[in-house]
Amino acid sequence: MSTQEKLYAVVQLKGTTRSSETVRSNLRHMGLTHVNTLVFYKPGDAVSHKIKEVQNLVSYGEVSEQAFKTVFRACTRRVVDKLLEHAPYTDLQSLSQAYHADLSLFNSSRTTAGAVRNSFNLHPPKGGLGRFGKTRKYSRGGCIGSRPEISALVLSMIPKVEDVK
Repeated sequence: MSTQEKLYAVVQLKGTTRSSETVRSNLRHMGLTHVNTLVFYKPGDAVSHKIKEVQNLVSYGEVSEQAFKTVFRACTRRVVDKLLEHAPYTDLQSLSQAYHADLSLFNSSRTTAGAVRNSFNLHPPKGGLGRFGKTRKYSRGGCIGSRPEISALVLSMIPKVEDVK
């Protein structure tokens, strides 16, 4: 995986109560169906313009390669064995590279033996969301909206990071 390729992560942190139908629709199209759901995307994807409409419900930013690999390993453990049996991928590294190279290959709505979903259900962040949490934007001490590096938030939401190798 090339270090020059950027990958962004979007995490839904607030629910859709009192949101317009447009916002709900955009969240569904992005693959964000519940609170604490994570989606990866590349900067040129069609999902980029939808983030501006849902930015009051999500946190988003560039994710590091290490955080991407950790999420991929932790959240696809059940499916990876089936994929490695039936797909042309030889190991987890090649599967992770294929996922990073073309996210559209893995954009199915259900996890089956042939696909890994592009959305990952995570736990609430360890240590909470900070003093102002979901009420303020990241630039004002909260956690909503754009952040320069989202990897710390994503890594704090992965279940049992120490068990993942």
